[in-house]
Amino acid sequence: MLRLSKTVVGRRTARSAFLSIVGIICGFLTVICVQIAANSFSFTNPVLSCPEALSATSPPHHSKLVIIGIMTAAKFVDTRAYNVWKTWAQRIPGKVLFFVAENTYSIHDDMPLIRLKGVDDVYPPQKKSFAMMRWLSDNYLEEFDWFIRADDDLYIRGEQLET
Repeated sequence: MLRLSKTVVGRRTARSAFLSIVGIICGFLTVICVQIAANSFSFTNPVLSCPEALSATSPPHHSKLVIIGIMTAAKFVDTRAYNVWKTWAQRIPGKVLFFVAENTYSIHDDMPLIRLKGVDDVYPPQKKSFAMMRWLSDNYLEEFDWFIRADDDLYIRGEQLET
């Protein structure tokens, strides 16, 4: 009887060890596949800009210190994003632009929206974030000292940025 229980325990231990090793190998292969896919991802999607945003009126103390790209989603563009635009964005020593998916529109014409072509509101917004940084780099690289990527639920004390 004692011999039989040692055999059963030994088989269970061996099976658990085998399954653990298989799980580790599968996890390792998954990480490698994700890394390969991420490295082969191309950011060649053309970016659609909103001409009104490029000529949007900036705060009166516009300077070339910082440009802030705020990422927002369609469901927040007329609430959170617009409240940011009407409050702290007016005190930024630079320019503030709002980046949205390709088919996103706002009821507020005074808010500078940049519609990124080929981008949707899928979470997490990695593609949108990289497309936004590329757009900022392509359009404002030489004009501003700093770039900030922000979300629509962030508060920035603009008066503190210059100090």
